[in-house]
Amino acid sequence: MSCFAIFRNCPVSLYICLLQDRANLQLSNRRLERKAKELMMQVDDEHLTLTDQKDQLSLRLKSMKRQVEEAEEEIDRLESSKKKLQRDLEEQVDINEQLQTQLNAAKKELSRRRNSPSKMLNDLDDDDDLSTDGESLYEAPSLYKFSRDDGLIT
Repeated sequence: MSCFAIFRNCPVSLYICLLQDRANLQLSNRRLERKAKELMMQVDDEHLTLTDQKDQLSLRLKSMKRQVEEAEEEIDRLESSKKKLQRDLEEQVDINEQLQTQLNAAKKELSRRRNSPSKMLNDLDDDDDLSTDGESLYEAPSLYKFSRDDGLIT
């Protein structure tokens, strides 16, 4: 019930009642304004906190993007290195195969020569070392003499 209903007939009482209502309303208004101000300060603080968090997250995101880029560059570098090593390995395998082929050919030749020296010596021991005029092929008409083993002897 308001003061107006109670003190309708008494103007002074009504005035006092209105003053009290006005004082109560002003007090309520100040309380509400203080509450609104506190809430605005809280909202501002939360806004600042959220802005700081957003800025920190942005920095963290940039840092992580940089780390991802560095990791991708490292992966690219390692893949390039891997490809180069694979090419080098293939080249070495090719060289190894060529050398193995040459070694096998040399072994064959050596084996062939080991099996045929008696034939070569037999050919040397034949009388084919004489020329048609009856002289030995190993005798030189000049100051030089040839030996079967050495070649030229003075």
